[in-house]
Amino acid sequence: MHRVTLSAAELSLLATQAGVALPPGMVLPEPAADPDAWPATADAVLRRRGLVDGDDTPVPAVAATLTVLARPDATVHIEVTLPHQASTALFAVSGGLAASLRQLDDGDLELALFPAWELGTELAGAVPAPHRADFPDVVPAYASPAGTAGRRPRPPLPGGAQGSLAATVTSADGTTYGTVEWLATDTGWLGLQSVPGHDGAPGAAVQPPALTTWLAPALDAALAAAR
Repeated sequence: MHRVTLSAAELSLLATQAGVALPPGMVLPEPAADPDAWPATADAVLRRRGLVDGDDTPVPAVAATLTVLARPDATVHIEVTLPHQASTALFAVSGGLAASLRQLDDGDLELALFPAWELGTELAGAVPAPHRADFPDVVPAYASPAGTAGRRPRPPLPGGAQGSLAATVTSADGTTYGTVEWLATDTGWLGLQSVPGHDGAPGAAVQPPALTTWLAPALDAALAAAR
């Protein structure tokens, strides 16, 4: 397992130095500093943290993580919206490795590399636990999470639900194999829509670890298409 927290500028610079494109669907916020100055600042930080070697190329673990994200066999893109929280995460599988790029609450990004068999645990970790304190008396308008600019906003959520989760499985060629949708209530998550091949009951209470089960048929199909 290799996990590192990065600013948007640091991630952009690492991707450039590794010669890979940033994953689609992860639109990074603009760095706060002068655009002409931030690459140099980020480079100094990366050197100090030991994330690049002497010729400014990413160290092997970081390079491998970026390669899995850029050239996956299949991906899972998760978007979560709660009244006081919006986040997006991308998980990628390539052979026996998996990688993730997650947006953190403070605006930084978490880059991780792990064995593919640990994907279920990592997916569950991207699902926050709704709490009663998260829900105001008035249902807020839907706000797209940062990183999903240009996506079609969701319609108002059903009664009692004030948050949502959408997890979409895509193959290497961009084919969508299915989307899981859950609704957040003040008592937890409710399953709304599963992928073809899964018999999850709409409206049933679900826990974060169940996300892998709900996604499994679509993820298996996407990985099979890549073989």
